[in-house]
Amino acid sequence: MNDKGSVLIFVLLMISFCVGIALTINEKTVNSYVFSAETNNYIQSSIYAATAAKGIAALIKDDNKRYDSKFDNWANIPSISVENGYITVKVIPLNSKINLSNFNGKTKEIKDKTLSALIKFFDTNNLDSPMTLKDWIDNDTDISAGGLEDWEYTKHGVIYKTKNADLNTIYEIKYISGKKVYDKMKNVFTSYDYGSKININFASKDVLDYWLPDLEKYSAEIVEYGKSNIYKDISQIRKAANIPLEIYRKVTPYITEKSSFFYSLIEVNLNGFSRYYHSLIARNAGKVKLISFFEGANELYF
Repeated sequence: MNDKGSVLIFVLLMISFCVGIALTINEKTVNSYVFSAETNNYIQSSIYAATAAKGIAALIKDDNKRYDSKFDNWANIPSISVENGYITVKVIPLNSKINLSNFNGKTKEIKDKTLSALIKFFDTNNLDSPMTLKDWIDNDTDISAGGLEDWEYTKHGVIYKTKNADLNTIYEIKYISGKKVYDKMKNVFTSYDYGSKININFASKDVLDYWLPDLEKYSAEIVEYGKSNIYKDISQIRKAANIPLEIYRKVTPYITEKSSFFYSLIEVNLNGFSRYYHSLIARNAGKVKLISFFEGANELYF
């Protein structure tokens, strides 16, 4: 009985040992498969997004009209079905928003106009300390009333100090002024364009009101007209609304129907998981260049 008992115990131990090995091998196989699948999805997503960014640039290059509108091909790219998922694209002309880089503009007039728009925006939205953001961006070291110089924040263990230069992306506002401020600003302001003219075909009522306060009485009519019409010439805003000639002449230096910088937000969803890619496209004298492409969060970066 003792021998039979010993053999039984030995057999049970061997079975347990083999089952343990089998489970370990199976777990490693599953983990390896999951890692392989995730890597494949990541690579495939990157390829899809890079191809989409180049495709957007090609569409913009082919658009040789003297105006840019919401009806253009690059502005209406449908969702694209791919194996195990889809791709969506949103293209934003950056002069549809107010350019914070104008704090470092060439003229005092443009700097003051940008500051007025920022202060009005903060006041309207009950936000604090617009001058803190202004001092972070502007390229002087003078402390504005209510502003700050020589301050810092820490992100991922890296210390960022007052930049006194243009923002790399508007997403930096989230860390400078907080998520609440960023969430409200991202659809009205941009960090990249180097221009003081707003594309009237894409500007929202808020953008017009903050950048061109003289048009505030007429901005709703201007935007409504643009929903079904293309502004091929800025003089058309007088068709949209009964704008006095004096005000029209005052605002025309700050309005255009053409854009030079385009930002695209690309979502690639494979097997139920989305990745987001961001590209910046420049157009100058008919030449189009993809100047930035990176993966990021589901947020606006420019």
